[in-house]
Amino acid sequence: MNSPDSSSADIPGRPHDAMSKGSVGSAVRDEAATDTVSTRAEAGGTPAGSESEGVGLTPSIPRRLLPSLALVNTGLLFVQLGVMAILVPNLIVTIDPSGKVGSLALATTVAGLVSMLAQPLVGALSDRTRSRFGRRTPWIVVGAVLAGGSLLAMTGIRSVLAVTIVMTIFQLTAAAAGAPLSAVPADRIPASRLGAASGVIGLGINVGAVLGMVAAARLAAQLDVAFAVFGLLITVVLLLFVLLNREESTADLERVPFDWRAFLRGFWISPRKHPEFALVFVARFLFVLCFYLPFTFQLYILTDYVKMDIGSANSKIAILSLIALIPTALGLLGGCFSDRVGRRKPFIYAASFFMLISYVFPLIMPNLAGVATMLMISSLGFGLYMAADAAFMIQLLPDRSGAAGKDLGILNVATQGPQALSAAIGAVLISSLGGYPGLFVSGMIASLLAAVVIIPIKSVR
Repeated sequence: MNSPDSSSADIPGRPHDAMSKGSVGSAVRDEAATDTVSTRAEAGGTPAGSESEGVGLTPSIPRRLLPSLALVNTGLLFVQLGVMAILVPNLIVTIDPSGKVGSLALATTVAGLVSMLAQPLVGALSDRTRSRFGRRTPWIVVGAVLAGGSLLAMTGIRSVLAVTIVMTIFQLTAAAAGAPLSAVPADRIPASRLGAASGVIGLGINVGAVLGMVAAARLAAQLDVAFAVFGLLITVVLLLFVLLNREESTADLERVPFDWRAFLRGFWISPRKHPEFALVFVARFLFVLCFYLPFTFQLYILTDYVKMDIGSANSKIAILSLIALIPTALGLLGGCFSDRVGRRKPFIYAASFFMLISYVFPLIMPNLAGVATMLMISSLGFGLYMAADAAFMIQLLPDRSGAAGKDLGILNVATQGPQALSAAIGAVLISSLGGYPGLFVSGMIASLLAAVVIIPIKSVR
């Protein structure tokens, strides 16, 4: 693998933002446009948005790409949610039962913050990578092997510090694979098909999350076995994706001088010059936060709020997760429908509304029925949001042609950030607002703000 070219001048394809004009010359823009069109055309795909940009390529999607994206996202979320939502909280209970909320917050926050910072960096480096295997593939392969290895290393760990360190490595290496993977739709799928692609990806994400939690809950009594199984799975599913979806070589693409200062400046996308990009970033951050505030603590909500023993709680999480597949699937149909009507925002408004009302139920019914109702309605909202918002974000990228990996990496911070911070924020809310009800009310507020923030966006309806 050729690592990201150490002789380039700037992030390819950054045509305008807060960087100085001298750091992004026409040669870099020309290189980005040529690179992207040629590699996508050779791979059988089309640049996102090519219909409107006059590239002249037939808008099509490689035959195996959509099912492969569904499969790989299923596998990734199967592992990530199973590990972070079930296995790690169960492990923390065995290590530190009296201080489990704070210990879980420490382990997940540190690991999540590292992943959040890695996403845009790895995305940008993958944009610049020159190898005979393409731009994204080398990063996905290395990330797959290291992420799987880190979960294998979890077997036998019995200290909060060790859990924090190994989970940080896992999240970092998973990000090394996930950030380039998230750029694949922008690389190969035309704008008119992004809603359908987002729906397929969203289906994989939600099905994987549910099945991962079910499997993890079933294996929670055998944590060492569970970590080993999940480690092998993440490696296999990522390697299978790159084998089925070969990238064309980028080894012969033009290389330009590299400037670290210009490279780092490229991570700043001016909210003044790109206000809609900034708004969609804030909106996704708030929406994901409203979902993960209760989600991060779902095991402890059942044990401490509903008053179940941990064995029963794990069993109920498995059942509730399977039931949630139905509303999730219904929500994901919104991605295809948003393509048909040519609109994204109404679906995001509806998703925020469903999320808001879902948190009313555990407040008025502090029992299993209330939690189950919350999960059903919030799953509908989350599925609908993920189907529409992925297309929404891609259409608002400042430069879809040359810096999609970096820009989507920055937007992935809006997904990784609230996941990383949800445990720490949740721990503060639980201790300062009278327990778990404060968590539910805070989720309602965040979901409302997520809808309000996108109102000024005009370029995508």
